[in-house]
Amino acid sequence: MDPDKVFAAEWKSETEFTTVGMKHVKFFTIQGSNITNDKGLYGSIGPTPMICLGYAFGGECFTGTPKGDLIKWNGRSAGKSYKSHTDALWAI
Repeated sequence: MDPDKVFAAEWKSETEFTTVGMKHVKFFTIQGSNITNDKGLYGSIGPTPMICLGYAFGGECFTGTPKGDLIKWNGRSAGKSYKSHTDALWAI
């Protein structure tokens, strides 16, 4: 599979959005006619497919994995992982 295959995308604001997919999380910023992106840093959880994402009202990003884990992101770094489902976490 293509490592950049996108499974979900979500807007954070009018100028920021995030995509998740096969072993990637990318945080995009739009400035005028330029779009830049920063890759998510997995840290100790290691690269894993992310199949859904959502933003909380405070702007915190959460992603879901095929193993049912909910990952809270601190900026572009993966933070705490919560076992939230016994099967894949398809929606947040």
